[in-house]
This record gives sequence, C-alpha cells and structure tokens, in this order.
Amino acid sequence: EVEETDVAVVELSSFQLMTIDAPVEAAAITNITPNHLNWHTGMEEYIAAKTNIYRHPQNRVLITRMSQEAADFIEKYFATYPGVKSFMSRAVADGYAEGEARTVFGRVRKLPELKASNANVRNFGERAAMNSPIQGTAADIIKLAMISVAKRIKEEGLQSRMVLQIHDELVFDAVISEVGRLEEIVREEMENIVKLSVPLTVECNHGNNWLEAH
Repeated sequence: EVEETDVAVVELSSFQLMTIDAPVEAAAITNITPNHLNWHTGMEEYIAAKTNIYRHPQNRVLITRMSQEAADFIEKYFATYPGVKSFMSRAVADGYAEGEARTVFGRVRKLPELKASNANVRNFGERAAMNSPIQGTAADIIKLAMISVAKRIKEEGLQSRMVLQIHDELVFDAVISEVGRLEEIVREEMENIVKLSVPLTVECNHGNNWLEAH
C-alpha cells in the first residue's frame, strides 16, 4: 500500500542571473496595482502592462539610465574577473574556427549561425558558442545524474519516483517515510556523478508541494 506522499526538491547549486520586474513602478505608470502584476491575472494583462511600461516617456529615461548602469556593471565585472572575458572571447573564436562548440563530455553543438550574413543571426551564434560549453555541460551532468538516481531508486525498491527536471533541479513524488533515504541517495549520486576541479554541491528540501519545498 502506498503511503501519503510528499514533494521533494533537489537542486544542484549554480550561479544564476535573474531579471526581476518592478511592480510598484509599473503600477504608477499603468494604474494597475502591484497585486495585479502576477501570473494569476493571465498572460495578456501581464504582457500589456509590461508593454505600457516600456512605451511610457518617463520610463524611457529610466531604461536608458538603467542600461548605462548595466553596461558599467558588466565592465567592472570583466575587470574583476578577466578570465571570464577571456573564456568568452576564446569560445567565440573557436566557434568561428571549428564551426561548433563542445561540452566537457564532447557533445557537439553545430554553429551554422556564425556563417549567416544577417548580423542578428551571427550574434545569436556567438552567444551559443559562449553558452554551449557551460550550459551544455550542465545539461549533460543533470541527465547523467537523473539516470543514476533512477537506477538507485529502483535498486533499493523505493516507492518514491522522480517526476520532473527543471534546469539543475529534480522534483520527486516522495513517500514520506522514504524522504530521508531518498535525499541521501540523490545527494550521493548528484554530487559524485562527475569529478570536476570544483565540487558539485546539492541542496535538498521537501514539502507538501513544490512551493513549500522551496
């Protein structure tokens, strides 16, 4: 008999750059209250509100100022971490020379965009050349971890099941009595699936739903 279940969330730690909307400023311009600017009111209203934000004359000045601040931040970042800029430049150069990018595991992402006459398409290809070795390797790692975790769960006869992968996060439908053991298995497999020069660390949480697990 299957016991009451819990939701367990396991996330592989990573650095993430996130964009955040400013609902208070949006409300002042569009007359839509901050509580309205969420996904519960529907995509059409949300998109319309954001469109009005960017069209408003007052906000054009704000966006210009924020763009300069972003440019200054990026410049300081590269000055602080010159190795990152070197890696990005080298990745793009290699992409043009070889016509492809590779993950640490050798998986290939062809880059035909770099031969395009359209500058926007070439720029996309350059971004792909920079991103593929990093994001592609991360994708390889999480897929290998999923295979290994699923095998361990089956070998140990657990009733808990992996139900979803979201970027570097795995979500499980977990039997409550198995949560402790499940977290041990997942941490062991995910942290040791590949040996890199930096450690792979895993954070485990659980709750009655995905929101609580975060």
